[in-house]
Amino acid sequence: MLTNSSKSKCEITWMAMSGVMDRGGWKQTRHKRSATRVFYEGCGSISTGFMSKTARDNRRKKLKVCSDHVTAPQSLSYFVYDNWDKYSNFTNFQDVWTIGSQTAWVSTSENNMLKKWTDKKSAGNVYCSIIDRYRKCGIRLYKENYGWTWNWPFDLP
Repeated sequence: MLTNSSKSKCEITWMAMSGVMDRGGWKQTRHKRSATRVFYEGCGSISTGFMSKTARDNRRKKLKVCSDHVTAPQSLSYFVYDNWDKYSNFTNFQDVWTIGSQTAWVSTSENNMLKKWTDKKSAGNVYCSIIDRYRKCGIRLYKENYGWTWNWPFDLP
């Protein structure tokens, strides 16, 4: 369930992306990166409760951890824009926005490893499945009352 603040952020993001689509911005290659930043900056931070072993250890030691967006929202935005016929409906958009806003706790170095699986300049080129990013980086996730996993216990688009 989203908070009022999260719902507002989601709705404003949808409005901004609607404007990009209504004005043909997504069809213009020169606007792609800026357009994808709208979704990235507009995503929230909804913790899944999952964390890497390093993040778990760091939290116990009161050291810094990062909140990593599980789906790489800037890359996910390509999917949203390319399927705008579906996501122009706010209810459908809210579902994918919620997925894009889900996070897992990792260390700074793990976060930097995860970033390497998407093209830094465009975020449109993804070098492996978003689901496989953690496994390819050797990052196994843990959640209290769930245990350790290599697989995502929730659906990703």
